[in-house]
Amino acid sequence: MSQYDMARAVLEEAESCILLTNKNASNPVTIDHKNILQGLAMKKYCNDVSGHNLRLCMQLIKSDSKQHYMSSIGSHRSTNLD
Repeated sequence: MSQYDMARAVLEEAESCILLTNKNASNPVTIDHKNILQGLAMKKYCNDVSGHNLRLCMQLIKSDSKQHYMSSIGSHRSTNLD
């Protein structure tokens, strides 16, 4: 989640990004929260550096995590998240 790594990956020029998870993790809730935070950091970085909204495809293990993500971005609709 460091800005150095995001700059090294030239994330500000990316149109979209896919975050995959370890489906065999011992604590799926923690892994989902980590992915959500990582995704939010990437979206914020792209918005701050280049002013564009990064399209994010994120794999989550627990279905409840989808609502956590939607709440974190201030949206309560579930379009394109199924």
